[in-house]
Amino acid sequence: MKSKLSIVLLLFAAGIVNAQTITVFPASINLGNIFQGAPNEFQSQVPAETFTVRHSSSNALDLSIVASAPFIVQTSSIRVLAGETRSITVTFDSSVAIKSHSGTLTVTGSRNGAPAGSAAIQLLANVIASLKASPQPFTFGDVLQGSTFGTNRDLVFENLGSLPLPVKLTPFGPFSITPTSITVTPGLPVTTTVTLLNTTVVGPQSGRIETLVSGGTTNVNITANIVSTAAPDLTVSFNGSPHVQPAGNKKKVTVSLVIHNTGAAVSQPCATVVRLGNEFRVLSIIQIAPGQQVQKQSTFQTSQTGTVSLTVDVDSDSKNSEVSENNNLITTDVSLQ
Repeated sequence: MKSKLSIVLLLFAAGIVNAQTITVFPASINLGNIFQGAPNEFQSQVPAETFTVRHSSSNALDLSIVASAPFIVQTSSIRVLAGETRSITVTFDSSVAIKSHSGTLTVTGSRNGAPAGSAAIQLLANVIASLKASPQPFTFGDVLQGSTFGTNRDLVFENLGSLPLPVKLTPFGPFSITPTSITVTPGLPVTTTVTLLNTTVVGPQSGRIETLVSGGTTNVNITANIVSTAAPDLTVSFNGSPHVQPAGNKKKVTVSLVIHNTGAAVSQPCATVVRLGNEFRVLSIIQIAPGQQVQKQSTFQTSQTGTVSLTVDVDSDSKNSEVSENNNLITTDVSLQ
């Protein structure tokens, strides 16, 4: 697909100027952002630019106009009389890679077969994806081995352009997507469903969804982690309310915790972070056998006042691949009046 830019060439007599020299203005044009693979209608309006070409007589000037790829000039040669205005169109091949592109438009003059100088204009454009997929990064997180729970996730596509986009979706790796062909209209997001097909092999899984639109492709990378049912599962709870007592001009806060392994495998030694307002303590947790628990205590002497938040995060250094990572955090408020 091509993005159009209109260029106006203005030729006029300019008094005593070197006859072998052509001067053009401006020195560069930036087309800005262009959607990859999008038709002309997807492009924002680009204002016409005026090129002033000067020579010293009132005779006609023959111009040869060449643009380097991925910029394309539709008119390669014209004859311009003094004072005459001509319109030239430069197009951009938007099927190229998503990145910044630069090129050169060269205007070369001749008069009665004799060279009459040349000038160059720098061309710039930035190719961006017109199709937005979310969420990104796209991950299933931890999924229990052999489970079908948590194996479907929504992938939403939005059209940043101005016309409907037909999109072909192709899955790679242990994933599928439904549907595989969609049309995304601006302002109307389309929801698809990605399915994790294989949960029998423990460990990380990866793949992608390839999106094909107007000849351009982009990828949505997908990850998942299959967790053995014989995995640890650490939970944490408060062993009674935090105890607050005066300590000089400070408050002494004692936090008692119970850390329980509800999983089917021994947990690895890990850290637990206890955070009271803007202060924190790190507790070391040894291995805990399945079904067992340990009690821990953390003490603060703080000058903080008012109501502050108390948060406890077990396995904060992620030493354990657990059945669930959603039960490692607890929080409450502590009054330090």
